[in-house]
Amino acid sequence: PNVMMDDEQPSPEADTTSSCGAADAQAAFSEGVSQVAPWGTIGWQLFDSSGYDPCASLSWETLMVEGGTSSSPFHIMLFNHGEYLGTATAKPYGFAPTIERVSDSEIAVTYHWPREGEGNANRSGTTDAGFRWDEGQKKVIMSGDVPPTSVGS
Repeated sequence: PNVMMDDEQPSPEADTTSSCGAADAQAAFSEGVSQVAPWGTIGWQLFDSSGYDPCASLSWETLMVEGGTSSSPFHIMLFNHGEYLGTATAKPYGFAPTIERVSDSEIAVTYHWPREGEGNANRSGTTDAGFRWDEGQKKVIMSGDVPPTSVGS
C-alpha cells in the first residue's frame, strides 16, 4: 500500500479508505506488545481493545501491567491502519485512562490520578491530552498534558 508505480498518481482517498491492517485486535496486540518495554521485570497484558480499528488512521489498545490493580501503570498502544506506531507516551501512568474517538485520525484521552491527600479509590485529578495522526508528517501529534509525576511521592 505504501508503494506507488511510476505511472500512478497519489490518491489521498485511497490511502485512508482501502488500507487495513490486522483485523484481529488480539493479533495487533501480540505483534506490538513485544516492542513495549516491560515495567521493571513485569510484562504487559491487554486491558481494553475496544478502540482498535484496523482501517482507522489512528486507533488504540490499552495495556496494563500483568497482574496489576486499578492504580497500576497503564500504556496506550497506537496504530495507523492496524500498524503499530508505539505508545502514546514514553512512560506509563497509573489508573486506566478514559479514551474517546474524536475522528478517524484523532483520539481524546483523560488521565486519572489522585490529588494530594487522596487515596487511590477517591482519585479526582484529571488531565486531558489529544493524539492526532498527521498524514503529511506520517506521525502522531500530541496536544494537552499528562498527569503530574510528583503526585503521591
